[in-house]
Amino acid sequence: MDRSRVDFVHVRNQLQIIDAADTKIGDLVAQLSNFQLESKLYTVPFETLQRQIIMWVPSGYRMIVYRRFMMKICSRIAIKEIVTNNILRKKRKIFVTI
Repeated sequence: MDRSRVDFVHVRNQLQIIDAADTKIGDLVAQLSNFQLESKLYTVPFETLQRQIIMWVPSGYRMIVYRRFMMKICSRIAIKEIVTNNILRKKRKIFVTI
C-alpha cells in the first residue's frame, strides 16, 4: 500500500435493508479521503453467501465463518489491487524512461 492510496472495503449486509448505512459509509470514506491523495471504496454484496452460511453453519459458528469469508474477500481485493498497481508502476517507468 502506498502512502498516497488507501482502499476501503464495505461488506454490505443486504438482509437488513438500510440505505442510511450506505450513505454513512460513503460519507465516512469521503471524510477519510481528505487525508490522502487517492482512495477507492469497494462495496461487496454479501447476501447470497450469508444465506448459504445461515443454511449450513450452526448458529454458534456463524460469526467466525462470516469473518473468515469477509477476510478472504478483502484479501482477494488487496491482491488484485497490488497486482494492478505493480503493472501500472511498470508501465509508468517504461513511459518515463522512453
